[in-house]
Amino acid sequence: MDITQQNQQQNVAQPPAMPAKQKIAIPPEVIDKLSSLSTRITIIEENLNRLTERIDLIEQRIITRDKQLNIEMKTNLEEINEIKETISTINDNMSLIISDIKGTARKDETETIKKYLEMWEPMQFLTRKEFKEKIDEIERKIGGI
Repeated sequence: MDITQQNQQQNVAQPPAMPAKQKIAIPPEVIDKLSSLSTRITIIEENLNRLTERIDLIEQRIITRDKQLNIEMKTNLEEINEIKETISTINDNMSLIISDIKGTARKDETETIKKYLEMWEPMQFLTRKEFKEKIDEIERKIGGI
């Protein structure tokens, strides 16, 4: 190998030397801008933290309200089932009442019976005892003749 090839190998194997650090003068406008940006970032972070806390609080309220609504819905469903049972019982009772009513006399039938009773005047009928007494009386009159 010649010297050029050796130098190329050395350059590849070793990184180039870094220049010495130099102090760079930062203009005051940039420092003010960075300070302003840092303050704004801090304010934004504080706002973000407050919003995160509010979101957590809202989530807790939603969860609590959801639990309450589930309990209310369960109670309402139980009440609806009780009402359905009551309605079913009422329907059964109404069916019984209707069948009983069908077995009773209608108004026109009772009026017909009333007319017959008025025409016959059952209060004028004799009882068995009265009939027997009348028969005995007639027999005495006939027997006494």
